[in-house]
Amino acid sequence: MFSFPTIIAMKINIISKSLSVEVSKFLSKFHFSRKEKDGSKQAFSKARAKIKWEGFEYLNDMFIKQYYSDQEYKKYKGVYLVLGTDGTTYQLPYEEELVERFNECNNGQAKQSRCLAQGVKIYDVLNKLTLLSSMDAYSATQSKGVSEQGGFENHLCKLPQLVDCEKHNILILGDKYYPGFYYFHELPRLGYSYIFRCKADFCKEVEQFTQQDEVDDQLLSIDLKRGSRKYSSSAARIENMPDTLLVRCVKIRLPNGEMEYLLTNIKEEELDLSEMQELYGCRWGEETSFDTDKNKIEIENFSSKTVNGVLQDFHARTLSCNLTQILVRQAQEELDAEQAQKQNIHHYQINLAVAIGLVKDELPKLLLGYESAEIWYNRMVKKILRRREPIRPGRNFPREKKHNIKYHLNKRRVT
Repeated sequence: MFSFPTIIAMKINIISKSLSVEVSKFLSKFHFSRKEKDGSKQAFSKARAKIKWEGFEYLNDMFIKQYYSDQEYKKYKGVYLVLGTDGTTYQLPYEEELVERFNECNNGQAKQSRCLAQGVKIYDVLNKLTLLSSMDAYSATQSKGVSEQGGFENHLCKLPQLVDCEKHNILILGDKYYPGFYYFHELPRLGYSYIFRCKADFCKEVEQFTQQDEVDDQLLSIDLKRGSRKYSSSAARIENMPDTLLVRCVKIRLPNGEMEYLLTNIKEEELDLSEMQELYGCRWGEETSFDTDKNKIEIENFSSKTVNGVLQDFHARTLSCNLTQILVRQAQEELDAEQAQKQNIHHYQINLAVAIGLVKDELPKLLLGYESAEIWYNRMVKKILRRREPIRPGRNFPREKKHNIKYHLNKRRVT
């Protein structure tokens, strides 16, 4: 009843409403044969069960690999491909098969346990693309599942398959959960640069540096043989452990007066203090990408209760979002060129949420060959270009607790 290309196109098209409605609308909209138009949600579910979820992950891998092999894309100072790493949790339907695969959690406050998965993403913060994203077993007790750092290391193993690390100067941004003696040693050995935020008491050397008011930038010599440090879980993983590690530490003063501390292996002559601050600020783009995942494309709004179906939805939506970002980037470039010729009061940007909504039901026209890639691409860019909104920098409003409402007026569904 449902062909392989049809299933692929339907999944990448973001199934967010009732499965019966989605199937009926899709088959009607794209003028399938009479036999296929009679397809039911049961027939669709049976057909998609024959496709492994790894196929959708593979499609995104091929997209990323092709993008970085022959496309013009943004690099910081024309040198660094800036990749952020971070983790989150995803709530899944509470089903026995999913609980067994991903684990459950109850913090003692909820009446019932929830089925959770641990997610980790490597995200290009300048080009706004998800290179690698995973959904693994939640590790609440550390006795089962994959930790955030474990997911990050799994991605590091796969990253060279997607991006030629010898041709790209890769810079990895991470928050306070990523600094560790093992990473300080291993990442440079693999050819990666890093900028990690750390706590003021991360280690004795950092603590001593933070107490020097007159020094904002210093190269620290971290003694790995100090006391029992060599037996720490991070240092103990280093093969042929050196006596010391050289790590640069800088102080960044935030607008609220608080101090932030960054650790890196990049020399001062390559990135100064202000550039370090600007670069780490780019990591916020990954935080907002999780908002896009959870609220705009509703990545937790699964259309299946099986492990295979949930992972299909997860990777299909990741690919959908990446495809949309390519259109948004092109539209933004045209919008910037247009604004350069005008004297507008505000600078404008493309509305990503609206763009995602516009791409839904249009992607199948490309995937099923209804339009050529060039015609489809140009048509969608023009369509998205008209959906713009002003950027008003410096706006900062106090957060007020408001009455909870089921449907938020500023976050209406777009798919």
